[in-house]
Amino acid sequence: MEKAENLANELSRSINLIHEHLVLLLVGEQKQSFAFGRALAIKAENIHELIKEVMLMLSVTENPNLNFALGLLSGVYQKSADDWSCYLKIFSENPKLMVFYHEVILTGLIEQYQLNTLLNIIKNGQLSALSAINLKYGGVIKHLRESDISSFCLDLAKVDAGGHWVALDIMFMYCYGDDNKFYATKDALRILVTSVPLNAKFRGGHSDMYYWKEIISKISKTEGLDFAKEVCQQIIAATDDKLDYGDIWVLSNTKHKHYFFN
Repeated sequence: MEKAENLANELSRSINLIHEHLVLLLVGEQKQSFAFGRALAIKAENIHELIKEVMLMLSVTENPNLNFALGLLSGVYQKSADDWSCYLKIFSENPKLMVFYHEVILTGLIEQYQLNTLLNIIKNGQLSALSAINLKYGGVIKHLRESDISSFCLDLAKVDAGGHWVALDIMFMYCYGDDNKFYATKDALRILVTSVPLNAKFRGGHSDMYYWKEIISKISKTEGLDFAKEVCQQIIAATDDKLDYGDIWVLSNTKHKHYFFN
């Protein structure tokens, strides 16, 4: 990483030299291209023309490596969140670039309207609901209001059954270690956790069931018999819908509960 940053520092004063080698940066395996792009965007006085060319090449390149572009946008965000937002707007409006929108928004702290833009792209079929899964990593939505995240996740869950689990995963990580966030989003969590399909077809793996069980355990502390009935009915219904019985251990396992719920 240090070598990539040093190279970026040298080339930041002769940025035109990079244009000749963009293909090498956007195709194939590039281990340090993110660090290189980020340092370059931070060091260079004017990166606009380079980013324009990168976006053009992304729009015509099959299976490009995004790391350099993501690094550039991350560096832009460090210097100007407004400029970063302008570039994201271009990605969201260009049909050939919007397929990358779910990745480029992770290069800075997301605003609510950008989250809504992602949702609209998913609803329109340009991206799958699964593309939103990385929102649960890196704290890029931790600063957003509980009501906004609840609304986004409930809408995402309506896209398809896979989106339902993605929404639950995002909510779990958004509330991770924060009881205030949990109780502020409890109504949305209750809707999601009692209506996700429990069959293995739409789940990402055992971690999804772990999230499901932990949320239910937490809600059960304050909810009454009606909630317990909803959960029981959900499990019973899943037995007729290809429930993976190897996941049943989750229902009774209490190990590691302290990682999320106190």
